[in-house]
Amino acid sequence: MNLRILETVESQVDRVAALLEGERGGVGLRFLEEYRSVLKVLPDNPRFYPRVEDPMAGHEVRHALVLRASYRVIFEIRSEEVVVLSVLHSHQRPGACTLRSRMSESFAPGTAPMLPFRFVLALPILASALLLAAEPSAPAPANLFNEKDLAGWRNSNCAEGTFFVKDKELITTGKPIGFLHTAKQYENFELEVEWMHVNKKEVGNSGIFVWCDSLPAVGTPFTRGIEVQVLVNYPDVGWATNHGDIFSIWGAKCKPDRPHPKGYERCLPSENRAKGGGEWNHYKIVANDGTIKLSVNGKEVSGVSECKPRRGYIAIESEGAECHYRNFKFKELPSTNPKPEECATEAKGHVSLFDHVSLGDWKCKAGAWVVQGETLTCKGGDDLSRKVESKKCEVLFDWKLPAKSAAKCEVRLGDQARFAEQVKGVKLGEWNRAAFEFDPQGPGRALKFVPAEGLQLRNLYLREMK
Repeated sequence: MNLRILETVESQVDRVAALLEGERGGVGLRFLEEYRSVLKVLPDNPRFYPRVEDPMAGHEVRHALVLRASYRVIFEIRSEEVVVLSVLHSHQRPGACTLRSRMSESFAPGTAPMLPFRFVLALPILASALLLAAEPSAPAPANLFNEKDLAGWRNSNCAEGTFFVKDKELITTGKPIGFLHTAKQYENFELEVEWMHVNKKEVGNSGIFVWCDSLPAVGTPFTRGIEVQVLVNYPDVGWATNHGDIFSIWGAKCKPDRPHPKGYERCLPSENRAKGGGEWNHYKIVANDGTIKLSVNGKEVSGVSECKPRRGYIAIESEGAECHYRNFKFKELPSTNPKPEECATEAKGHVSLFDHVSLGDWKCKAGAWVVQGETLTCKGGDDLSRKVESKKCEVLFDWKLPAKSAAKCEVRLGDQARFAEQVKGVKLGEWNRAAFEFDPQGPGRALKFVPAEGLQLRNLYLREMK
């Protein structure tokens, strides 16, 4: 049952406050003061009790809703409407000072059903009770993985066969390093999943990225986000474990539940519960309001808070070893309204042009360009080129030249040329990110990188533009 009597959104607080202010002086102001603090204690699991007596209304009603054993909401269900009769504090007896009013319109926006209601409220708890009676509903469960194919997921920067589905399992080969992310962003959620590394002796490395971006961070195959480690057979180094570490990566921020021995933004688990290679492990990840808690095989062991971003994509990491994932269970939780700066970057339709394993559709003379460690490296002597169907588009890529090189990074599309400039604050010899718009004229549209000795390229993407 969902009592969506008052939608707890900022734009509607003034309407409610103004109404209450007109009924009883000062009530509206108190409503505004308590608005945000009450939101933080909305109940998670309300309990219903049939046929209770309402002493204020003086008759039996259909249902009662008990909120954290502190407030009681008495209401009736009449066909398609919900009529709230009273809201009482559990320790308060009804007094003579009450407020009665009839509201004929709903405060729920958009297409939400009309919910007329009548309320009888004890004035000392009016503000809090109104909000508590308006518990926001949790979104419907989402099917994160359909156990048939990778529908709903996007391969950011890996080869076509790096991620695949077999026997209802989502599998990564581990090669190349990169990630597969959900097609949509998520904010607050519960995710349960089982994982198993194939490696029984060698190190097996993978991970689940929470609240991450859709594109890799500059110069790396990884993305910005919070990583929940999926690791086996890693040696005991004191600062990392095989049992469910959580940590920020590539510009994300978080606060570990326990201080890290080296001061890293990394929470080490409270105990060792993960099984080794060849055995299945169960993770439960609860991500809510910038906080992440991890349970390993049935017990909570790790946590971080104050995460930034705290809304973004969920991703499976490929990092050198075959790893299997199965039995996904996913449930979204109500929003806690993150600010824009607390959200990951939204995908804009960039399509990868480089699988970080081979030249693929790129053409050049033999040996002029080579793939080394997920990187295209120029050895000199020929353009690196490929056909592009799009006309007006954006080309985004990471590049770097040797620190002492005087060469330029030049890219061409059709009859247009662009020169990548060293990004301010980035040292010579380090990775830069460039993004150029092209609108070439005439036939023969080929994307080309002009050879420059020592030039290296990563994370090549194209985005069609209108």
